[in-house]
Amino acid sequence: MKKKSENKAEEPKKRGAKKTVPAESGYRYKQLVENSPNTVFITNGKGILLYVNKSFKRLFGLDDKILGKPVDKILSRDADTEFVYEIISKTIAGKSFKDLEFEFKGKGNKKIFSTARAYPVYDDVKKQYESAFIVIDITKARLEELERTESEKKYRALFDLSPSPIVIVDLQTRNIIDWNLAALNLLGYTTNEMKKNKLSDLHESKIYHTTRVEIEMQLIRKGRFSVETLWVGKNGREIPVNLYGGYLELKKKNLVQIYAYDISEKKIAEKELLENLEIRTALFESSRDPMIIVDLDDKCRFVNPAVTRVFGYPIEELIGKPFPGVKDIDDKTFKEWVDLCRTGPGVSSHETVRRAKSGEIIPVSITVSPIRNSKGELVYLSFFYRDISERKKAEEEILIANESIKKYAEELKELNANKDKFFSIIAHDLRSPFQGLLGFCNLLNTEYDNLNTEENKFIIHNIGESAKNIFALIENLLEWSRVQSGRNEFNPQRLCLYEEVLTAIISQKIQAINKGITLKNLVDEKLFMKADENMIQTVLRNLISNGIKFTQGGGTITVGAEEKNDFIEVYVEDTGVGIASEDIPRMFRIETHFVMPGTDKEPGTGLGLILCREFVHKHGGEIWVESEPGSGSKFYFTVPKS
Repeated sequence: MKKKSENKAEEPKKRGAKKTVPAESGYRYKQLVENSPNTVFITNGKGILLYVNKSFKRLFGLDDKILGKPVDKILSRDADTEFVYEIISKTIAGKSFKDLEFEFKGKGNKKIFSTARAYPVYDDVKKQYESAFIVIDITKARLEELERTESEKKYRALFDLSPSPIVIVDLQTRNIIDWNLAALNLLGYTTNEMKKNKLSDLHESKIYHTTRVEIEMQLIRKGRFSVETLWVGKNGREIPVNLYGGYLELKKKNLVQIYAYDISEKKIAEKELLENLEIRTALFESSRDPMIIVDLDDKCRFVNPAVTRVFGYPIEELIGKPFPGVKDIDDKTFKEWVDLCRTGPGVSSHETVRRAKSGEIIPVSITVSPIRNSKGELVYLSFFYRDISERKKAEEEILIANESIKKYAEELKELNANKDKFFSIIAHDLRSPFQGLLGFCNLLNTEYDNLNTEENKFIIHNIGESAKNIFALIENLLEWSRVQSGRNEFNPQRLCLYEEVLTAIISQKIQAINKGITLKNLVDEKLFMKADENMIQTVLRNLISNGIKFTQGGGTITVGAEEKNDFIEVYVEDTGVGIASEDIPRMFRIETHFVMPGTDKEPGTGLGLILCREFVHKHGGEIWVESEPGSGSKFYFTVPKS
């Protein structure tokens, strides 16, 4: 092949003025080539494309821009390039070629398989100087051939590597024309020995005719066959086999592919089954677990006495009828049982439920197994039931015990956390007020004579406030500790909600007057609840006290309630500063210890709302709050109505 640098485009030589045919005849020939259904292209001696016809443009998807380019621009394989230039050189010398095979490429590297012819092109004085190629597109045929070849390779690989013995027989001649390695291994023949065999050589003469007729009759009826027979291998070795297959080529209907399954072990098993039938029958009858053998129409054919003992049904009530009972939602239908036994060993230990004759629902584990005849055909299903009531009961008890342990562990974890927080509060919250109290006492003790009356009164007032706050904190801590330890007595009784609210309001009256806050009781006097009076008073006092603490002077605290099914929903609403949304979840849990000073810098213990939550939950109710900063707060809790 010439170097690409030498393949520069050459202008086609101009035709001489001398013509051997009339001008109109030359034009006619050119039109014939241009409109020919065959693809035509012409090159000069250096392989430069000088002409392409319409068919070329359609096939290659190219236009006249390809003219002047070297021919290797349309070749798909590098190996073809040198060959094409050799052909061009020889056609320029006057030689013609047929049945050339090339792989061309069109627009977008489209691959084009072709057969081609190459001819010399003469000028008017019979001098060769161009090479013409006529190309026939065989892409479709070649791709089909490649696909067919690939398919045949795959089939051959599957055929050769199949673990099942396979032989292919010509029914007209009865010759064995192909086989795989598994067939040779089963029969014990070598490849050369197998070539000499006919179908009759694989059978004993006394059963060959019967087997052949059965195969051919099934092929006529169904186009496939399945028979059980006896093959004879090398040296006369008998091999029980199950043969199945069908036509390999349906149109010709002469080649049959035969799959062979060695059923020697199955035959041995059947023999053992027959020999031990009496033993198996005794085991069936004496089994402590219910066993039922059902035919393919879902009719009980054999029932052992354990069925009567476990399910309560007399044997005579079951024979010839479907086994009664209930099934779980995800249980299988009888058809599904049959399908599983047809295609496999059945199902082992399937857990479901069945109903006894008494109506009792009995949890059972079922094992369903196929029973086949000597031909390997499924004829019965055996159902083996095992009563798992005791096991299920034990599992439920274990589950309940585990849940109890889990719940106890969570409670213990919370109690430990609460205990740690409790000691933290004692260490921190009691220390601070005591430090203030001791500081004022020390100041009063050392500077009493140097202080005037107003200063002494101020110090004494602060000592009183500190003592009062310490007392409130200790009282809440003791109350909370009694709840946690279970020493707080719970004595629910019928109480008038209005009177309980009135009592709580009176206890907070002085605190409200000091800040100029109005307390309102809007509870209906006819509402009665079933509650522990001490606990409810603690809840109401804490909620009203909190409302006063976080409401500016001139504000209002309102207590109201309404019935909600079996409960009374109580609310305590204030017009105070409100609560930020991120702080609300922290208010009812001791581990967060949420404390916020009041509008007059009143200190808090952080335990009041926690006690409220404990006491409300003790009554089976709930407590929650609705609030926005600057818009006041509304605390709710529920108690059973009476």
